[in-house]
Amino acid sequence: MSVGSSCPKIEGLEMIQGESFELPAKGYVTCIESWATWCGPCRQVFPHLSQIAARHKDNLKVVGVTQEPLTSQLRQFVTSQGKNMDYPVAVDGYQDVQEKLMMPAQARGIPHAFLIDHEGIVRYSGHPGDPSFEATVTDLCRKAEAARGPELELTQEALSTTAVRDIKKALQARGISYQGMTEKQELIDALLASV
Repeated sequence: MSVGSSCPKIEGLEMIQGESFELPAKGYVTCIESWATWCGPCRQVFPHLSQIAARHKDNLKVVGVTQEPLTSQLRQFVTSQGKNMDYPVAVDGYQDVQEKLMMPAQARGIPHAFLIDHEGIVRYSGHPGDPSFEATVTDLCRKAEAARGPELELTQEALSTTAVRDIKKALQARGISYQGMTEKQELIDALLASV
């Protein structure tokens, strides 16, 4: 998968730790990191990824994905990492990460991370320990936050006192067209229906 390409939907992950979420995560920056228990450099990256995930928790979704079979030993390994691996972890059950990302990117080694922006475009493919990785995460998260628009209290009462431009920006960030809506209440109704 080359940088600048649209990221395909990734399915079939078997979660070892954490909650599953849509990949790529719409409206968020998504980090899909390939790793293995036998990989020393992967183990060194776990704490770094945990710190980045915590620092950008409002804009970034991270998942570590292994090609290893889901066994009790694998579960025990992930559990033993504790706070060093403090993000969702999964097995690539359908081999989607391998076949849709790793192979097309001609990624030969692990750890290997893909950063997908809030619009679903691959913006980074490489080692998650590279200094450009963290800089790219920070930049993409800033852009994702700006695209989401202002944080609005999504109640009828609060939105009735919110500027129309902010309601439109919130609708746009959610991918909802407001074309043809001429009344503020129509905008509010559309935004509330999206929740």
